[in-house]
Amino acid sequence: MTDLRRALRTLARSPGFTFAAVATLALGIGGCTLLFSAVHASLVRPLPYPESDRLVVLWGARDIGSVERSQVSVTEIEDYRAGTEVFADVATFTEYRPLLSVDDSSERLVGGLVSDAFFRVLGVEAERGRLFVPEEQLEDRDDVVVLTHGLWVRRFGADPSIVGSTIRVNLRDHQVVGILPADFAALPSSLMDHPPDLYRPLAESYDNDSRGSRHVRAIARLLPGVGRAEAQSAVEVVAARLAAEYPEDSAGVCLRVAALQADAVAGYRQALLVLMTAVALVLLVACANVAHLILARMAPRQGELAVRTALGASRGRLARLLVLESGLLALAGAAGGLALARLGLVLLRGLGERFPLLDRTSLDPAVFLFAVGVTALAATLMGLLPAWQAARTDPAAALAGGARIAGRGARRALVVTEVAAAAVLLVGSGLTLRSLWRLQSVDPGFDVGDKLTAGVWLPYSAYAEPASRIAFFDALLERVDALPGVRSAAVTSVLPLGENFDRASIEVEDREFPDGDEPQPDRYAVSPGYLEVMGIQVLRGRGIEPTDRESTPPVALVSRSLAEQIWPGEDPIGRRIQLPADPGEENPWREVVGLVEDVRQYGLDVAPTPAMYFPYTQFPMTYVSLIVAGEGGRVDAGQVAEAAREVDPDQALFDLATGDVLLRRATERHRLPSLVLTVLAGIVLGMAAIGLFGVVALGVAERRREIGVRFALGATAGDVGRAVLGDVSALVALGLAVGLGLAWPAALLLRGLLFGIETHDPVSFAFAPAGLALAALLAAWIPVRRAARIDPMDALRSE
Repeated sequence: MTDLRRALRTLARSPGFTFAAVATLALGIGGCTLLFSAVHASLVRPLPYPESDRLVVLWGARDIGSVERSQVSVTEIEDYRAGTEVFADVATFTEYRPLLSVDDSSERLVGGLVSDAFFRVLGVEAERGRLFVPEEQLEDRDDVVVLTHGLWVRRFGADPSIVGSTIRVNLRDHQVVGILPADFAALPSSLMDHPPDLYRPLAESYDNDSRGSRHVRAIARLLPGVGRAEAQSAVEVVAARLAAEYPEDSAGVCLRVAALQADAVAGYRQALLVLMTAVALVLLVACANVAHLILARMAPRQGELAVRTALGASRGRLARLLVLESGLLALAGAAGGLALARLGLVLLRGLGERFPLLDRTSLDPAVFLFAVGVTALAATLMGLLPAWQAARTDPAAALAGGARIAGRGARRALVVTEVAAAAVLLVGSGLTLRSLWRLQSVDPGFDVGDKLTAGVWLPYSAYAEPASRIAFFDALLERVDALPGVRSAAVTSVLPLGENFDRASIEVEDREFPDGDEPQPDRYAVSPGYLEVMGIQVLRGRGIEPTDRESTPPVALVSRSLAEQIWPGEDPIGRRIQLPADPGEENPWREVVGLVEDVRQYGLDVAPTPAMYFPYTQFPMTYVSLIVAGEGGRVDAGQVAEAAREVDPDQALFDLATGDVLLRRATERHRLPSLVLTVLAGIVLGMAAIGLFGVVALGVAERRREIGVRFALGATAGDVGRAVLGDVSALVALGLAVGLGLAWPAALLLRGLLFGIETHDPVSFAFAPAGLALAALLAAWIPVRRAARIDPMDALRSE
């Protein structure tokens, strides 16, 4: 306790030093704690479902080794369920945007269409009422809903009598059969973009005619004792059988079994681990910086420590005193770090919509224990070196005033460590910045700019007839086109850079393809003018025209890559293709009337996929995306929403956003690591510069007499400056050599985060020496000026 009180008094007498040390440690400990909380929430903490390690996602893929995440059909999922003995249960699901009408007001919600096994797979039971039963998976018996606890409270005042009563959903009466528990967690946003407000049965036909209709997703619960690899082997056997039995629909299609938690974070797992490593480097540099400050303070304290030794204090007692001081600094830094981490949690949770599971980050007991461990490590790293250095000091020399400034070699070693860490982070920052620049320079094949986009979902009950859908969208486009400031408007079934898609195999006239190699283009239903609004180039032929109606011959446009796949080196104009059709529907041949440029539909870092376009009037959808281009400025979203309500008062647009927001989201997976690494590299570079400044300044103070002698013997200020800079250059060169040596293998960790550049990009590796050279010059500038102004007579007299 005596040593503790003495340590507190010592730190209180140096408020500037104490503040600098605590702030530096708070930055390192807070960053480490925050990133660990993200890693723990995303990769370690189990999902909030019973035995969540048995939950898997079933993705369609062209080959087992790929990471493709294609949707599946309910028929093939039923075949996999029945043909294997590895799943306890399998469920299919998709999203929709229902319209809820309560008390003469309408609200667009997020809904989930799920099979009756959905809640069984997740292991949830109803808080009130019941959940779905198999009999409700039919179109004429699916007018039932299960409400989430949040919607029940928000729109129905937690009225228990709502269970069993009817509500208006999509302009139809639906019976509320159950309420979900308040703690029920929706699937991660990698599977459902937004948490649903309510759920309705997924009424689908389990027959061979629907085998190729792949528009749903699937999750499953493995049987106890069954691993993912065993499940993968089992579904591969079924895939081979289905390919042989149904070559038209199932050849070349297989199923990929992925652990639910791993699948949810697959898009950013590597980035998270890289950032955690980078923050650990920041903590290391922070500890080195504080240890450097402590060593610098040893000079005026050498007399004090020598007196304590002369009075009988053992080396262990002195070491304990210094470690206590470091421990107090670490504790204060930890308190500040936890405060910073708590502020950072708000930012991390806000990223949960685009980075699944980050919304679960919290300072839970595991994170708190991690912070305690980091604090103990920081205290140890900072305290042992000064204690060891103090133990080596000669008390007699210190009392006589002849001891040199403590720890010169140790301080130089710490600075080399800081420079090496800065070099590693600068290389990482350079790689990710150049990668981001390359990504943002990619031509996506379209131009969204400041255009407004919005979702439109027509209730099937009111728009069951295709003619009614066509009439609605015709009227909507006419009204929006007439709005002031609007240049043009269009609709499409799938917006570029979105994750939704509609893909199916096609028949090509006069062409035969081996089983499994049939063209499977993405299909888009668009309105006339869509290509012009989006800036998609027509290479040959024409685009979709207003004269392409439901009563005219069917037409289609094909993308460059699809044309090269089907008719390599030939003109596709005038050729004919055929789309799959539902039983009983006509299946006419479509004439190719235009060739258009490829579009990067799935992301700027994903190569364009073969695609085809056809008039929405010949393939009327209930869900489309509206794109509105303004006259030299942004479009008034309120006016566009009002135009939709004028066409149908029950309509409510959703997901309104500008095109530049879509582009920003498309680069977010690359932009976030680049931003964080750049900030961390800047922080570490600043710490390294401070360390260099301290070493040079103390070096000048140590060599004051030597510099005075040099001046007395005729040396110029330039000679002295070059000598001091030479010392700095040696430290930077050594640290740079170590740092670049470590950065070479470390760059391989960034491989999955880079686009358009190699991991050992020479420009990025040159970024580190340039940044460190500038930091070294800035750090040495003041000490060099002081050295150049030393008066030889004063220097000699002071000795």
